[in-house]
Amino acid sequence: MFALCSGVAGIRPRLQRLPWVPALVAVWLLCAVTAIQAGSGEWTAQQDDLRVTVDTRWCGGGSGGYYPIRVRLTNTARKRAVTLRFSGHSEGRDSSRLPDVERQVVIDQNATVQATLSVPLVSSAANGDFSVLDGRGARIDGLSKRSINLSDRDSGVQRPSLLVISPDNVDCSAFEKAVSIYLANASRHSSMRRSEDHVVLAPSMLPENWIDYTAVDLIAVKLSVFEKLPQAVRTALLQWTEAGGNLLVTNVGKPAAESEDLRRLLELSSRKAISPAWRPAELKNRAMTNENNSLTENGLVMIDGQQVALSTQDAAEVWTGGSAAFADRTLVMGHVYAFTNDAFPGSARDWGWWLRSLDSRSWEWTTRHGLSSREVHPEFQYFLIPGMGDPPKIAFLVLISLFAIVIGPVNYFLLARRKQLYLLVVTIPLIAFVTSSALFTYAIIADGFGALSRVRSVTVIDQDHKTATAWGRISLYAGLAPSNGLVFSPETAVLPLWGIDGGLESGAVDWTRTQHLPYGFMRSRLHSQFATITQRPERGRLEIRTGADGAMEASNGLTWSLSMLLAKDKDGNLFYAPAVPAGGNARMTAATSEQLKALRTLLDDRAPAPPATYDGSYESYEPYSSYRGYPYNQNERPPSRFGSNPMEQYLLLMLDPAADSPKGMPRQSYMAVADGNPGIELGLTAAPSAKDLHVIVGFGAF
Repeated sequence: MFALCSGVAGIRPRLQRLPWVPALVAVWLLCAVTAIQAGSGEWTAQQDDLRVTVDTRWCGGGSGGYYPIRVRLTNTARKRAVTLRFSGHSEGRDSSRLPDVERQVVIDQNATVQATLSVPLVSSAANGDFSVLDGRGARIDGLSKRSINLSDRDSGVQRPSLLVISPDNVDCSAFEKAVSIYLANASRHSSMRRSEDHVVLAPSMLPENWIDYTAVDLIAVKLSVFEKLPQAVRTALLQWTEAGGNLLVTNVGKPAAESEDLRRLLELSSRKAISPAWRPAELKNRAMTNENNSLTENGLVMIDGQQVALSTQDAAEVWTGGSAAFADRTLVMGHVYAFTNDAFPGSARDWGWWLRSLDSRSWEWTTRHGLSSREVHPEFQYFLIPGMGDPPKIAFLVLISLFAIVIGPVNYFLLARRKQLYLLVVTIPLIAFVTSSALFTYAIIADGFGALSRVRSVTVIDQDHKTATAWGRISLYAGLAPSNGLVFSPETAVLPLWGIDGGLESGAVDWTRTQHLPYGFMRSRLHSQFATITQRPERGRLEIRTGADGAMEASNGLTWSLSMLLAKDKDGNLFYAPAVPAGGNARMTAATSEQLKALRTLLDDRAPAPPATYDGSYESYEPYSSYRGYPYNQNERPPSRFGSNPMEQYLLLMLDPAADSPKGMPRQSYMAVADGNPGIELGLTAAPSAKDLHVIVGFGAF
């Protein structure tokens, strides 16, 4: 030991004479720390008087939505503009890639700003580069990072993704184990790509736009943390819930119906597009086993295809309070779940109870949205623009027949009479060129150069809250794709649907001012389809009141004329008006069976249907009945069905509006068909439409 110490003592003076050694050690330590941070999805770098913190940790996105790369920038130099960019990598046999996404940020001197780079998950690819560019467009290498992974595409059974907002670490192991048990026994499919899909994030760098949460299925937050969130973040979470998400508020401290803090933070006093009351948990779902009996013959449970013995902790009932342990309430198209106490960690039995209390349509991404933006949609052919893009068969047959006659016997006979058969080498290619040009010209004239559209939408208006949630399905076709691409507002989630020959070959998104898709998402002479979800303020309202003669009267304060207005009062009575002009009034009478039949006829007439030339490669779209089977590999999930999303579910209410909710119209609400587009963004300034259907659902009119 003495010799060893002496050796070290002898080396130390020599190291001190080498001034570069401490610097080398410092660099090595910095690289080690940077590597650890990069591995966790969060890193900080500094160069050129600019400090950048990037956080790529997130969950979900296996079937679509936006992946938010959160960035915090601190500028110690004079005011400057920098560009944040994500560049997708080509992956797979089809060379699919995520789009190139960028946002320009202006930073004052000695200022700190936070920005989110929202990457649409619209292909099977999942990797790309993150770059920071200076004002001249040059890459700042010290602030950039190559090959970051976002979210892999789901190809097996979907697993609910959970985002937990907490400044402290949260144990989600019981939740994940319950999900594994639930999926292993509730699904007949054995393939499951993800064994876990959750992330715990501190509130400091959360996105402030609701669409950045679209990839997530479940968001959990303590009531005290929810209250301290910035107003913009809290509003984004509520908007995400209204669009169909599931918000879990824990540690409420008392039953949900008794909590004034919960009522205030959810803004329930100013909302009408909600269920009448909190629904307490059902104790019948408390049992560990489900209908299919999750236990095997030897008393084990199946988790990820393996038989596993549950521990005492897993089988315990940690959540107390009985039916008051949690309660749920609908919020427009989504759900809020309020837990009296802390839901985490809980036990596998507790979370199994909660999972069995859910409708799978709410947490399964493809079912909730009716699509996957990362694979082919089997119902793409059922929402085409009639007559657009079809091959000109009649014109082709006429021209090719004339071509055969002219280029053959007519050409030969005329040249033979003139004794100029040697000109055949000139006339044959000339006639072929003229015929091909005629076909090409006809095709261009038939489809034109402008864009056409077809839209199907449902807009839910909460008149007291002065907000609107709009779902739309959009089909676009252009003989020549617009040079400026497509432009949507930042508050609109744009989810592409891909046909059998479609997919993103390359594309771009610019978030600097709007959500600008300059290229890649719409191509010339090809059908393009999108599902859109928009959250927007809505000041207009429709009033329904009892007139002096005792009859019902509607006053339309909306900016669109309405036809086939149907209203349901607090007693469940239905009233009907054939038309209510914008800014006008109309008398409403008790709805008759003939009027309700006319409404159903309209829905059937505007329902998606395949073109006459379609060969039936996929099963039919049946939005108003059960879907027929579709052949698929038993190790893969069934294909997406657009009729499962909230938009189509609202349209189903119009088939039997007299029934009590949830199968019929909610009481003190109205449904109407808008005569024009009620604010559904198309991405284009002008696109004449065909076979549109726009339905308005309103709350707060009585």
